[in-house]
Amino acid sequence: MNAFTPIDKDRLSYLDWKVVEMGREDGPRSLKPDGFVAGLARFFGADVAHGLENDRLEALRRFSVRAWYWDLIRTKDVQAFLDAGFSRIHVLEILSHVGMARGFIPTVQEPLERVSKRDRTSRSRSRCRCG
Repeated sequence: MNAFTPIDKDRLSYLDWKVVEMGREDGPRSLKPDGFVAGLARFFGADVAHGLENDRLEALRRFSVRAWYWDLIRTKDVQAFLDAGFSRIHVLEILSHVGMARGFIPTVQEPLERVSKRDRTSRSRSRCRCG
């Protein structure tokens, strides 16, 4: 076991927390690193982070960027994060961490209990305060 392996599978590893902080540093333009806005920013000399090669860590980075820079985290963002192998506990850990730094916890569009069981075709508009 090394520093990058979580002791408890319900907890994020050291590497995971480094990626959460990376999301804070990368900023909103890094959500679509190959998109028009990122390309335009690069054209004018701005440094825009590229996505990570590891799909699981990239999902974590994208979720973290959402948590750091938006007040609302959409259901599809939470679902993509869960689909990458993370749990609702990880969602709450990250939102709590971000909330401590920002002074408030971002709102999750749909209650977490319903996100993991939700049918992707349904469009619920309910909102809850996470945390």
